[in-house]
Formats: sequence, structure tokens, C-alpha cells
Amino acid sequence: MRVRYYVEGIEKGLIKPCGNISQVRDWDTIVVLDGNGCLGIPAALRASRLAVDRARIHGVSIVSVSNLGHVGMLAYYTIHIAGEGLIGFAMANSPSIVAPYGGSQPVFGTNPINIAYPTKSSPVVIDMATSAVAHFRIVLASRRG
Repeated sequence: MRVRYYVEGIEKGLIKPCGNISQVRDWDTIVVLDGNGCLGIPAALRASRLAVDRARIHGVSIVSVSNLGHVGMLAYYTIHIAGEGLIGFAMANSPSIVAPYGGSQPVFGTNPINIAYPTKSSPVVIDMATSAVAHFRIVLASRRG
């Protein structure tokens, strides 16, 4: 669904089609990465895998990534983490596109939050955002007229 969106971002120079993700800080349980303006999905995958590796060593971990493109559905990463027997917690920010309740002007981003925790059968996933509808659903509806 988002291939066109990503291609447009690359063509406009908003997203770099690179894999140059660098590590800025490393405090064992906390790691800070810089996505260097690249596609968000590879950076988020690296962050979630690193979070699992560090949590296995230290019992807990936090991995932060800045300066990256759209990461897609956060549940993709947290479900992977829950599949490893750990609790996954992911957050993202976005440009101001959501009006507060009763308002008409955008004040904050969708700022999604996703949590997944393991169970004996399948992970329990909690998915929240500040918007009632995913922004891309509105984009798709607009494209369809």
C-alpha cells in the first residue's frame, strides 16, 4: 500500500533509500541510533532486534531511533518482540496533523503507541493513537476521490 508513498518521498528527496543507520550512544541497556534520513522500516527492524538482544543480556532495554522515515505498523515490531518472550513497547511521533477534541486545527501528530506481550497462545496487542482513523486511510480515500 505504501510503495507509492515511499517512492514519492525518495523522488522528492524527503527520504534517502539508504541503509546508513549509525549508533550514536550505547549505555548497555539504552542505545540511541540515527536513521540518517533513511527509510524507517529497516531502522525500526534494527532497533527492535537490538532491543531484544540487549534485553536478553540485561533484562531490559530501550532503543531509540531518530531522523528516519515512516516505520509502518508498530505492531509489526512489538509482535516480533513478544514472539521472543518479551514485552514490546513502541512509540512514534509525526507532524502535526490531528486536531484536539472540539478543535479544527492540527495541533499534534498521530503519535502512535503499541504494546505487545506474550501469552501461551498469541501475543496480546494494544494499539493506540491520538487520531480516530489512520492518516494513510484518509490519504487513500482522497486518492480514490
